[in-house]
Amino acid sequence: MFDSLFGESAPLLDETFGEEATVVYTSPAGVSLDAVTAIVGAVRQQRMTSQEGGSLLEQTRTIKIRRELIDTIQARGKITLDGAEWGIVSEPIRTNTYWELEIATADWLEFRSDRTREL
Repeated sequence: MFDSLFGESAPLLDETFGEEATVVYTSPAGVSLDAVTAIVGAVRQQRMTSQEGGSLLEQTRTIKIRRELIDTIQARGKITLDGAEWGIVSEPIRTNTYWELEIATADWLEFRSDRTREL
């Protein structure tokens, strides 16, 4: 269903809300990564409006990632989640067994970047 460079995906179950998701990670070395251990919480949404009157629905969420894969994921800077490109929003937070990353849809990141230039 989802094509990545290496054609593999990992089905996940949201531990809090029971949402099913598919995450596709690929690395430059040609290794598919089953990296995400869980999706934390539901997608948070907020509508933002530009000075020109255009608007976009912000979509962000937090994911947990296996510790040994964080460098590769940060180098790539984005993932495919449920068929959409998501980019990394914040620095990862380390716990004993995994990293947490906040991600946002690629459309939102582009909109936010354009809005910053307006200011």
